[in-house]
This record gives sequence, structure tokens and C-alpha cells, in this order.
Amino acid sequence: MTQFSLLGISGSLRQGSFNRQLIREAGRLMEDAAFTEADIDLPLYNGDVEEAEGIPAKVQVLADQIGAADAVVISTPEYNQSFSGVLKNALDWV
Repeated sequence: MTQFSLLGISGSLRQGSFNRQLIREAGRLMEDAAFTEADIDLPLYNGDVEEAEGIPAKVQVLADQIGAADAVVISTPEYNQSFSGVLKNALDWV
């Protein structure tokens, strides 16, 4: 039987962010799960760059992690009644 895999995505790049703490707590509470924390410190999305150079390796890693996970937990700060630009950028790439 394979282990349940949980991917945590924090919409904040700050190491001490409350959102990062929340996803880590989710991983801790799911003690039988293999928890991975995604890195979304990615270059700004640019369609011209994607067309000329392809998808950056860090973006491909994130896409592969999402595809392989049994569940994804996202915690993000609220900016102007929406989610963070960092998270939006990651979702644009993926």
C-alpha cells in the first residue's frame, strides 16, 4: 500500500509566515501522510519566456508535485480581498 501524499503550498515566501506555519501543521496532523512543502519562489510568468525557453525547471518540479499529490493544502495571505500575487504567479505557470 502506498503512503498518502500531501502537498502544502504557502502563498507567502516569508519563512516565518503564518501561512507556512499552517501548512506545516496540516502536514504534522496528517502524521501518516508523506508531507511535502512546495517551493513557489518562481520567476514572474512571461509567455514570451515560456515560448522561447520553455518551462523553468522549478515550475516543472511544482507541476510534478501537484500531479503526484493525493491532496493539496493551500494557505495564503489575503491581499486586497484576494490571494497573494506569489500564489497567482505559481498558478499561472502551472
